Amino acid sequence: LIEVITRSGSAKLQIFAIELLTKIEPKDEEKADAITKALATALKDPSASVRAEAAQALAQRDDAVAVAGLIGALDDAIPMVQQAAAGSLGKLRAVAAVQPLCQHLSDKVPEVAVAMALALGEIGDSLAVPVLIKALHDPSLSVRRASAKSLGQLRDVRSIPPLIKSMSDSHHSVRYSAAGALAGIGPPAFKTPFGFVPPPDPLVRSLSFPTIGKIGGDT
Repeated sequence: LIEVITRSGSAKLQIFAIELLTKIEPKDEEKADAITKALATALKDPSASVRAEAAQALAQRDDAVAVAGLIGALDDAIPMVQQAAAGSLGKLRAVAAVQPLCQHLSDKVPEVAVAMALALGEIGDSLAVPVLIKALHDPSLSVRRASAKSLGQLRDVRSIPPLIKSMSDSHHSVRYSAAGALAGIGPPAFKTPFGFVPPPDPLVRSLSFPTIGKIGGDT
């Protein structure tokens, strides 16, 4: 299978081989390393589909080679490869990838920026907070929504005032995400020096106030 992935030249066969490899549990470290190296090599394959498949498969290989290869794939010219790499780095909770992910959060392709934001939320490193806060003002509602969600996962008090402002976002899905993020942060989100300002959207109010009651915050 490793030979097929690295040398076959047939994208269909390579993708099939990668899928099979993800179902194999290596019995020793040497075989595991060989699989990881093969998948990392496939990240540079001429076929974008092969690169994306390899990036997804590397989510199962938690080691330095996998993380380094995935970080490199964030610079791929094809969005679906960048998205796959970001998703795997998030699943691996690769702290080493925080800075590269932050740099790509300003990508002009919304789907790529969304993948970066979600990965930062999964990794959970507070270094990402300032960049995610900035992304709450992104022109893309998908990016704003994903950034709000990730800030809720990071639970950093610095994000409270920006998230409160996002509860007045022009799009309802961003407002819902901001409300959910504040609920994820917990009581500190509703005990700011400014107090809690009820959101103008009635549906957001119905989402946020019951949640606040459950976590014991003040309304």
